[in-house]
Amino acid sequence: MFDACHFGATFAQFKARYDELWPDGWRLKFLSTYNSGGPRITAVWRQTNEHERWVHAWEYADLRARYDVLWQQGWRLKVFDRFTE
Repeated sequence: MFDACHFGATFAQFKARYDELWPDGWRLKFLSTYNSGGPRITAVWRQTNEHERWVHAWEYADLRARYDVLWQQGWRLKVFDRFTE
């Protein structure tokens, strides 16, 4: 099985690719953010039957509250990256 990759994308480019791949069962496998003339994202997807919930730009308190709810439902954090400008 091959992975789909996107290197050095802006958020808009990443989100467009994410939305394009989602309907065909592609889910995030790896994510890395960095600053190179502005925020950039490198992402790798793989095809799988697993469910996925994705969030962006949340404050810690919001993320923690949602995490606590999802943990009780059996969800586990699989990919996490923190970006600071």
